[in-house]
Parts: sequence; C-alpha cells; structure tokens
Amino acid sequence: MDLEEVEVLDAEPGPLQHPRHGVRGRHQQSVLATPVLVEPTKVRAADGTVRQVSVPAFAQPVRRGSLAEIPFDNAREAPSDAVLSRKQPDGSWQDVTAAEFAAEVLAVAKGLIAEGLRGGDRIAIMARTTYEWTLLDFASWAAGLVTVPIYPTSSAFQARWILQDSGAVACAVETADQGRVISQERRQLGDLTHLWQFDTGALGRLKKLGRNIPDDAVAARRATYEWTLLDFASWAAGLVTVPIYPTSSAFQARWILQDSGAVACAVETADQGRVISQERRQLGDLTHLWQFDTCGSSASGSGGSPGPSGDRP
Repeated sequence: MDLEEVEVLDAEPGPLQHPRHGVRGRHQQSVLATPVLVEPTKVRAADGTVRQVSVPAFAQPVRRGSLAEIPFDNAREAPSDAVLSRKQPDGSWQDVTAAEFAAEVLAVAKGLIAEGLRGGDRIAIMARTTYEWTLLDFASWAAGLVTVPIYPTSSAFQARWILQDSGAVACAVETADQGRVISQERRQLGDLTHLWQFDTGALGRLKKLGRNIPDDAVAARRATYEWTLLDFASWAAGLVTVPIYPTSSAFQARWILQDSGAVACAVETADQGRVISQERRQLGDLTHLWQFDTCGSSASGSGGSPGPSGDRP
C-alpha cells in the first residue's frame, strides 16, 4: 500500500479528549477540565482511499509499576475516598477508604511473605468475587506472587488440573465445601503446601503472622515484579503479550510460540531459557530471547541448539 498523505480533517467530529480522567470513590464525581474536541487523523493511500483513522489516546500509557501499585497510589492520592464497600451482617454497607484498603493489602502481603512464599510463586483463589478475594488478589501482587483464579463451581478434577498446570504452592478457598474439594486432591498436588479458608479467618491469621515483616520487604517485592512490569511495558508499546506457564514442557512452549507467531520471549531462569533455546530452529518468527535474572538477550532468529525431531506428547 502506497501511503502518501497524512491529514487532519476538520469536517467530522471526533471523540472527546480529556486532559485528565480519574474517579475519586463511589460518592464523589470526577472533576474534569472542559472537554476538548479532537479531530481524527486520517491516513490516505495514493488514490485517496482512507486507510487509517486515529485519535489521541484518552490516557497516558503506563510507564512504571504494576497492578500491585493501585491500592498504594490511591491511598497516597486520595486516602479518605471510598474505593470499596462491604456488606455487613445486618444488610447495610460499609465503605472502605483507600487508606484502609492499602493498609489491609500491606498487612496480608507481609503475611504471605512470612509464610515463605517467594516472588513468582503461584497462589490460587477459589471463591466468589468477594471482598476477601479482592484483598488477597492485591496482596498477592504486592508480595510479588502470581494469582491463579479457580471458579467456585469447578469440579475436583477441574480444580486439580488448574493447580497442577500452574504449579500453585498455595490455595485460598471461601468455604468448607471448597476446602474439601481441594483436600481430596492433595495427594496429587505435590507443589501445594498451603490451603487457607476465608470464612475461618485465614486472612486475619496472615495479618498477625506478618507483623514482624518490614514494610520495605513488600515494597521490594513490588519493585522487582519483572513479569508484570514487562507485561505493562509491552502494552504501553502497543504489543500483545502471550503467557506461557513456567511449568510448560518444551513441546507446549513451542506450540504456544508457533501458534501466536511471537517475535520475542522473556524467561525467568536459565532452565526456562534452555527449554526455549532447544526449540529455536522450529521458531522462525522468534528473534529475541531474554532472561530476567541475567538481563541478557539473543537476537538470532534461527540460532540456539537444534530441537529434537518430532512432537513429544
């Protein structure tokens, strides 16, 4: 396609561009500057056909941090604003401020670290989308963990498959029935060392357990969460990320890379790097391979050790 011209047309209205957009809680309206009408930019081919239409982004791309920063950013910018609301036993609702939620996230995250969970460990959550689910999700991210959701209606087989496939070392459930579903599969879940239950006070015990963990330990975990950081950086650069479980076999990893047409792959460890490297000859699109713990990269499209012939089951 021969693109010759880029023009901004003033005859057609475009979407509204807001200099700043933010919501400060459920009960407070956002204060926005006067909206500015932004006209679309149109790219035309040599024959005048419009090939592309674009407008400026509504929000700036993410340049730092990860999802783990959201509670702490909210607490710093608007500590008294309500961010969540909890239903009480009498049926009423009680607001949770940004500062209160961030404090709870920090306390649970310290408990997870005190339990021995390391950055990059998988933690599964089998529950409805309750307050406890949300709290543990953010606390897990703050502790550098990766959350693995399990539908509360999942069968024992489905739950076991997800736990095995993800290599989860911890699992939190909401009810005793869900706890029994996971417990009956424990013999086949060699990686699973922790099983917690929300309605018996598991999160409260985690808070107590983490009292002696310094706040800086959580801040350090958030700062070194390479996977999430790279994920956000990829989105900011307009790229599409394709996750590969760290427990995937060489065959599974190769299939994902081939099927997605990935041009770059980031791994955490040297062992994972070798898994990908042995498949490089069959990955014609893959031109970059990076390793988090060495910050190294390779830019050879067909380099690496030759992979074994044939697919492995």
